[in-house]
Amino acid sequence: MTTTTTAICPTNVVIRLDNAAGVLTDISGSTNKCEIKFNNLIAEYSVFGNTWQNRKACGKDGSFALDIIYTTTASEALDLLNGWFFGPSDAARSIQVDVPDGLTGSDRYEAEVVLSEHNIPLQARSGEVVMVSMTLLPNGAIVHNNVGS
Repeated sequence: MTTTTTAICPTNVVIRLDNAAGVLTDISGSTNKCEIKFNNLIAEYSVFGNTWQNRKACGKDGSFALDIIYTTTASEALDLLNGWFFGPSDAARSIQVDVPDGLTGSDRYEAEVVLSEHNIPLQARSGEVVMVSMTLLPNGAIVHNNVGS
């Protein structure tokens, strides 16, 4: 088989998250990592007379895990996250992740998500910036499309 020539580097991934007003806001510049997980929900069962386990795909699920840089600038990732968690509404918000760069033809993963958790690890003797981890769970389907023209 010929070696692929279409491998991508994730350095230009575009991540957008709704702000409190429902406006998709680019948080790529203060996000260090994005992991999108997909899960098939599998039911397992066995029956008399059969020694092998049976499995049936019964649904789908997923999650978005982000590592964001702790910043003090308004409308960057942490500001949106704290406003969501401490604000008056826990309603689902939109997320879009464009791979590799948001240009025409890029893969777009999008969903309405709820904030499951966020962790702010603070260590006095650390020589690194503070990286906040957050987990977003879809409220419905994660949709995969291509960015149009």
